[in-house]
Amino acid sequence: MFSKNLNYKLNLSGQTTIEFMILLSIGLSIILLIYIVGFNQYFVSFDTYSNSKVNTFLTELKESTSILSNLENGSFKKIIIDIPQTVDLTKSYFDNNVIILKFVDGSNIITFLDYPIQGELTNYGKQTIYLTKDGNKILFNTSYFEVIQDTIFNQDSNEIQFSLNNNFNKKLKIYLDVNFESNYLLSSSSLQSLDPFDLNEYSKKELIFKIQKESILENDLNFGTISFIAEFDDKNLTKTFFISLNSN
Repeated sequence: MFSKNLNYKLNLSGQTTIEFMILLSIGLSIILLIYIVGFNQYFVSFDTYSNSKVNTFLTELKESTSILSNLENGSFKKIIIDIPQTVDLTKSYFDNNVIILKFVDGSNIITFLDYPIQGELTNYGKQTIYLTKDGNKILFNTSYFEVIQDTIFNQDSNEIQFSLNNNFNKKLKIYLDVNFESNYLLSSSSLQSLDPFDLNEYSKKELIFKIQKESILENDLNFGTISFIAEFDDKNLTKTFFISLNSN
């Protein structure tokens, strides 16, 4: 009788243990599922992610794309980010609605956004980024208006060349502000006049300026500035270049 009771108790104890393990496994599975669904970032290196600059950048990017996804086409948002040197920009990229940051130590962070994004990560440090809703994607641009000085001033031809890029989905009105400290005339073979002109959305324009001395003065100063002012929706952005006329 005693043996039968002992066997019964042992069987009951074993059954209870198995049931507890099953319930525990189910509970842990539910917790793990909630964790996976609740977080959209997978951290390969905790030390890398602890970098506050990276954290701030990813948080700002995710929140901004979420806001823009609910706004009308053409809406934009300006954010200021700071990308540290620990990020390997040559291997980091956007892929549809995913941003993949790879680091010099071999680790990486994958972040899922609420809307597809298109662009490139090209610069380290603090920078201004323009996020623009363009149909079924958001454009990631370091600047909606870029001016690149393609050549220095050439004394033989008296010419200097610039490239203007409109990275925005709106037409820009471009104004020129020319200021030289001596008597120089500026003209352009690319423009009929130096009056304001339009730069269409997502377009590029090359400008060649000829700078000639109007008259010879005793104390001529061979330098000046050319400013390009882009205007849209009562907003403007100015790019100014110092021009030395002594270069060859």
